[in-house]
Amino acid sequence: MLRLAIALGLTGMLLMSCTQKTQTSPPFLIGTGGSTGVYYVLGQSICKKYGEADHPGLSSCSAPASGGSKANLKALADGSVDMAIVYSVWAQEAADGTSGILGLGRMENLRAIASFYPEPLNLLVRRDSGIDSLTDLPRARIAMHESSWSAAYFTMVMRSEGWTEDSFASFRYLANAKATLDALCRSEVDAIPLATGHPSGNVKRATESCGAKQISITGPAIDEEIAGDLALASAEVPAGIYSGQKKTIATFGPRPLLVTRADAPDALVRAITEAIFEDLDDFKRLFPSFATLAPQEMVTTAIPVPLHPAAAAYYREIGLLN
Repeated sequence: MLRLAIALGLTGMLLMSCTQKTQTSPPFLIGTGGSTGVYYVLGQSICKKYGEADHPGLSSCSAPASGGSKANLKALADGSVDMAIVYSVWAQEAADGTSGILGLGRMENLRAIASFYPEPLNLLVRRDSGIDSLTDLPRARIAMHESSWSAAYFTMVMRSEGWTEDSFASFRYLANAKATLDALCRSEVDAIPLATGHPSGNVKRATESCGAKQISITGPAIDEEIAGDLALASAEVPAGIYSGQKKTIATFGPRPLLVTRADAPDALVRAITEAIFEDLDDFKRLFPSFATLAPQEMVTTAIPVPLHPAAAAYYREIGLLN
């Protein structure tokens, strides 16, 4: 009987030991975006690279679909997620307390880990309109979606150039981005602003099926307009991405940021940062939008909130920060 008791006791201890070894902590969460969007792909890609190395004492990574930047910021603030991918402009507004996100207030503890690809303002004009540069634009019929970042950035362009809505041949607001693109394709308007990353299905449609092209949005006045805005930066659309685009297009815009809270564990932030940067060339191959990622820009460009100390320390170690 004693032998049986000892045997049962040892068996129980072994089972408990095995169970303890196989038990894992819940994964840490990265807020992303809709399952068909690039933010979701970016989150999944970060988790993929993180999962390729062992991280003793750290949880696994999960990047489920979410409601996008605003939802991610709220989830980050209430602790529902550990990190989040957000539009750099939303990060700035959240840190300043001007986002208008109900109940969020001022996120003084918001910290950045890295920025990624540009999501710039694109100015699509019909090839048959005779508009070849920004200075030609006042002769155009303009349409845009009023409640959008496209409209917000184009308003910056108008302000920098001294234009008003009356400066154009016509100017109107439409219900959404699709409606503006449809109007361009039907030749009802000559030009539309569209804020999006590249490659973009909407830009591809406009250039391949609707007789449109992109023109650069640049100049001293615009440079001055964005110079003091930490959430925005100059950007380029490389030549050859779209039909008929033989030269690089210069423009500006925000970037998606990977952000966290100031109290995020240093070891976790370090591990995520290493996962992205230690084989950045491989990371860039995971999705077309990542192809132009440049390490120096990822730690200095369109980052309107402080870097997390663990990320900053890593960047100093690898020579990206002084």
